[in-house]
Amino acid sequence: MIEQDRLERILRAAVQAPSGDNSQPWSFRAHDDEIDIFVHPERDHAILNVESRGTYLSLGAVIENLLIAAEHEGLLCDVSSPLDTHAAAIVKFVGHIRPNHPLIDAVAKRHTNRGAYKTEISEEILDGLRALEVGSAHINVVTDRKRIEAIANAVSMMEEAALRTKELHYFFFQSILWDAHKNKNGEPGLYIKTTELPPPIQFLFKLIKYWPIMRALNAIGFASMAAKSNAAVYASSGAIVAISIDRTESRDYISAGRAFERAWLKVVNDDFAAQPLAGLLYLAEYLRLGSNIRLEPDVQARILEARRVIYDAFECKEGTIAMLLRIGEPIRPATARSNRKPPGLLAV
Repeated sequence: MIEQDRLERILRAAVQAPSGDNSQPWSFRAHDDEIDIFVHPERDHAILNVESRGTYLSLGAVIENLLIAAEHEGLLCDVSSPLDTHAAAIVKFVGHIRPNHPLIDAVAKRHTNRGAYKTEISEEILDGLRALEVGSAHINVVTDRKRIEAIANAVSMMEEAALRTKELHYFFFQSILWDAHKNKNGEPGLYIKTTELPPPIQFLFKLIKYWPIMRALNAIGFASMAAKSNAAVYASSGAIVAISIDRTESRDYISAGRAFERAWLKVVNDDFAAQPLAGLLYLAEYLRLGSNIRLEPDVQARILEARRVIYDAFECKEGTIAMLLRIGEPIRPATARSNRKPPGLLAV
């Protein structure tokens, strides 16, 4: 049996994983020398969590953090994703190794920086990212400025769609966490200050969360202007990383999540910033699989075209892009971050 204090340190590291809008769709049960991890897709975005893919990607990031922390504690682990249990993943402690892991400090430091970046990254760092692979997940890196700008414009279509479509608008603003105290306590939600929007724009957000006001502003092109502003920020990236998989089974998304987290932690270790950019891709998959969202015809067509642009930029002719990560040297440090709930156990 693992000592309680070691177990708590490992799980505190595990829950520092990213999840869609900080939804934290996981829970744990520890017994003997084993941790069972359960997932809760209902906590994730109802539209963007296509076939629970986002939830399983987050699970992969949790597993990656857990393994890093366990190795730092001197514990060797075996991970399985059984099909005949309620647990989505089982981590067993099977031996001891020399305590240490080079990425342990990055686990706590990792956070999203949604600001502008500088555009130069050394080839040594980029080659280190390209060499990353976990299971069925593959890494591709784009540094060409024209391709980065094309990707930036494509992914910003997500913001335009969210502000122009009533149903998407509702889910977007429902996910925002406005209260600093709730964020301090680790409540799920996208903490408004992590958007790095100026205070006047944050105030405007409190107004446009009401659909009639948003609809009125869209009459003068507000959604399009907001998307262009975000596209300019995304285009400042030094590189954009794609994590792709050959299949779309839950195990493949777990592999993608582990590769995603490992890449992000390596970026942090080199003092660079990062921001996930997956919303457009998941929305496009939702449309491709058949959806009942009432989208304006031009919006739906542009979402699917944006997906094609992204796949072309990465020359991804087969498989599925599970995640995008923009990276670069931050012009300014992030002023806020989303906190996590303590890793409560179902049973010990």
